[in-house]
Amino acid sequence: MAGKDERSGENAGAYDADRFGGTPVFPPGTSEQHRRRLLQAMAGGSTVAVAGCLGLFDDEEEEAFFELSNLSPSTVEANAGEEIEVSVRVTNTGEEEGSQNLEFRFDGETETSRHMTLVGGEEDGASFTMTAPEELGEYEFGFYTEDDEATGTLTVAEEPEPALFAVALDVEAEVAYTGEMEVMGTVENTGEEAETQTVVLSVDGEEVDSLEVELDAGETAELAGMVDTDAPGGSHDALIESESDTDEMTVRVGAPDYTAIDHMVPHWVMKDLAKSLDMQFAYSEDEIWMRFQWDWDVPNGWFHDLLVYDEDSDEWSRYSGPNPGIADPDYGLGDIFEGFTEDRLAVMIDDGSVEGFEQFGGWLTIHEGTRTLPAAAPADEVEAHPHHGDFLENDDVRKYIPQSRGGEWWENDWDDVKDLSELEEMLENGEFIDMPMVRCHRGLPAGYATVHTILDHRHGALDPEVWGPVEAASTRVRSSIGLDDDGRPQYMFDPDLVENGALQLDEIYDGQITTDDIHAAIHRDPDRDEGAWPPDVEQTVVEFDPDVAEFDGAAVPRRHLFPDEVEGPGGLWKCRGGWVDGTWTIEMFKERETDFITEKDIEEGEIYTISPGVHGGGAQRWHWVCYPLKLAIGEDTEVPDEWESYDDLVDPGTAVMYAEEFDGDEPDWNDIQTYTTAMMYPGMTDWTWLVSGEHPREGEIRNAEINIWEHHDENPEDFAVRMVDLEQRMAPRR
Repeated sequence: MAGKDERSGENAGAYDADRFGGTPVFPPGTSEQHRRRLLQAMAGGSTVAVAGCLGLFDDEEEEAFFELSNLSPSTVEANAGEEIEVSVRVTNTGEEEGSQNLEFRFDGETETSRHMTLVGGEEDGASFTMTAPEELGEYEFGFYTEDDEATGTLTVAEEPEPALFAVALDVEAEVAYTGEMEVMGTVENTGEEAETQTVVLSVDGEEVDSLEVELDAGETAELAGMVDTDAPGGSHDALIESESDTDEMTVRVGAPDYTAIDHMVPHWVMKDLAKSLDMQFAYSEDEIWMRFQWDWDVPNGWFHDLLVYDEDSDEWSRYSGPNPGIADPDYGLGDIFEGFTEDRLAVMIDDGSVEGFEQFGGWLTIHEGTRTLPAAAPADEVEAHPHHGDFLENDDVRKYIPQSRGGEWWENDWDDVKDLSELEEMLENGEFIDMPMVRCHRGLPAGYATVHTILDHRHGALDPEVWGPVEAASTRVRSSIGLDDDGRPQYMFDPDLVENGALQLDEIYDGQITTDDIHAAIHRDPDRDEGAWPPDVEQTVVEFDPDVAEFDGAAVPRRHLFPDEVEGPGGLWKCRGGWVDGTWTIEMFKERETDFITEKDIEEGEIYTISPGVHGGGAQRWHWVCYPLKLAIGEDTEVPDEWESYDDLVDPGTAVMYAEEFDGDEPDWNDIQTYTTAMMYPGMTDWTWLVSGEHPREGEIRNAEINIWEHHDENPEDFAVRMVDLEQRMAPRR
């Protein structure tokens, strides 16, 4: 630009104030054109030139001067390829007519030129449409005459993203069953321009919520609604959609949140609601032996909590849920499982010290508050409890006997635990239930059953430093060894024993690996005594090598067995057995007399109440149980006259089974009588419900005037069906 009005505070010419002194003063009436020309002449430094300008002050007409103004726009932001119209005003501020070229230049290059003729004082407009270049950046543009210029700046920026209403569902892939669920969704304008769109949230094709909403860039909105759900195992298709995006997922209805409900609920059941159990019992001068057989066609119940490698994700993960093939596919959750939970055999044993066990067996040990059942005690409440949390350091409630609680013998509040001194006295008096358990992965391959003492809690071991009467600490056979810091197992199978150092997941599913094959992670002490139990069982694992055992579907145990480290009561019950052609055979035995207060001695001539139970690839209540049974040690044991021989079974509640005496190291089971009893799914029923006002015979139960055999004299499978019916009807528990 040649110059600007002095009123703007700037001079158009490069006037040398030092040379000419101060600010130039013009005579009154000097035109703008004359001022400019004089300043230009003075800037040249020539006295002659300045003198030649003196004629400017004569009365002759001023020459034409094409001044530019009102450039619009002067500052522009545009996207590549966008067209922008630029305009300017051209004014002849002189008195004479003149002609000049008006040029439009862009980035230093002349784009167009227009010849203009204007009389003195005349003005005109001009415009030009420029196109923003493809390359991002800043560019100068403007109009130019011989006398003046008007310039501006064009900034080429990235084109703003159009409005995009991105939607997302806010719901878990699996929700706990309550009968209804809340479905939520969000919408966010992830574009750079504002827009109005309609957003719809629906479940199974039915609209739950909708919005017609205007959102600026970055703004969000929420949608939500409640819908009824199917029973556990069902599913619902949730969908949220805007005009530019959708999100959908299938929401599975899972197990109930037991801590939030107080009624029986449908979940899942074993595919067989009832099952027969064959039992044999024998004893010698020193030992008691038990043998159990039952049919079960799931061919992988000797696996538990495996670490499995997936090649696609390059990760090892735990497979620890119930086994596939164990659940009724048409009930509750159905047969959706793919993990591994071992089969187990447990035997509750009482010598008459626990009131009510003779009549009701294992039902006596399950109560409101027990983990995984309706109204299970919340973990934070258990942890805050002075006995369960502070003393036992537990966060859940497990089996216990009512005698360990305050009040009447049948009262059973989980948090009303007797003082430690009272519990220790009960322990010394034998007022507890002994429960050895054969775990078919975490014990059987190493020859040991797990011991449990059911008193105030189902204890696996009682610490002698805490419990005064306890003489010795108990070390169990199993231990968990998870992934290392690199996310890999720490051990694999010895490649000399198992090809490639790991089992194949598909072969486990298909039942190709039997109990006779190496399938457990066993550690042996090389310096163990000769003949140490179990015989003929060697170490099966070595340190993990990913170059050997990391392949798709590779599976190794997370639970490891250390038979040479078992001490104290943990080593009392030994076991052996296996699964062949769909039938489990388990033998378990121990010394009849021990020095451990947590273990009941088995004396010849005495009668015990036992209640076996079997888990078939599931945990907690998903198993089969037996009614309480009478076991006499020795065929000459005196029994009440009104009791019957098991062979003449009319009322099994008072029928007696006999453990037969044998000589030698072990019994010949071909010579021992077999007793058969029914096992059934026990449902969600518990002792709290049995002694509550919801049960029709709670008075007789509280007074121990009736036993479960008398109350449930139907076929055991019919009993199990009735328990399932209670769940389906979500019967009250109190």
